[in-house]
Amino acid sequence: MSHGFPDYGIGAPDKTIYSTLDVGELAARLGSIVTFDRAGNVIFMEDFESGLNKWWMALSGGGGDAIVLTNEKARSGAISCKVTTGAVAGNREQLSHYTAVPVPSKVGIEVSFTLGPPEIESIEMQILSDDGTNLKWARFRLIRAGVGSSVQTLQYRSSGGVYVTFGTVKLYPSVNYFVPAKLVIDLVNNTYVRFVIANYSFDLSASPIAVGPSFLTPGTTSFDIFVENRAAGNHSLYLDDVIITQNEL
Repeated sequence: MSHGFPDYGIGAPDKTIYSTLDVGELAARLGSIVTFDRAGNVIFMEDFESGLNKWWMALSGGGGDAIVLTNEKARSGAISCKVTTGAVAGNREQLSHYTAVPVPSKVGIEVSFTLGPPEIESIEMQILSDDGTNLKWARFRLIRAGVGSSVQTLQYRSSGGVYVTFGTVKLYPSVNYFVPAKLVIDLVNNTYVRFVIANYSFDLSASPIAVGPSFLTPGTTSFDIFVENRAAGNHSLYLDDVIITQNEL
């Protein structure tokens, strides 16, 4: 008995269903959180349904700052991570996940977040990778729009340590809208590769990342998320569905 589909009919409908084209689509239909940008091989996924024990966290300032699980909002499942900044302007909260990247390649970090109030200054994504000789450092930040504006500013950290604006995007500032964003860098050629956010995509392949002396434990890569406020008071946003990949396009 033959198996599979004829080469001319793999996507053709049967009487009641369409054939599933690949295992990625099958996983998405079964509830995977990898539904926004499906490039690369996944090496870590976090939907915050099972706690915060995979993360190292740091609070800056005090006075009501917190990183907690909540069922107030979520992109997938029932739980997300609620980040509340400290009460003093400039307070920064941090979540870091440490892992080994099996093979140096193009790696990515994807995070979905709500924009939060305009009193939040920035949301940042960072990758630090130590190969025992060099520490490779890439960082992206989204500068929140002020009151009455939906225009968000996108920046990357240059090899010289200076933030460079590479684009602006219009995004709906609602606690009910989780904005998906993904940063990809090349650990072999030491460059940025691309940045994708909502329905915007940016080619950053001409921009080098920073390279310096080894600092972390050799073989360790840190994937970091930062939230910083620009005004006094406790201000919150929500994070969900963090995905780390290697062998990116």
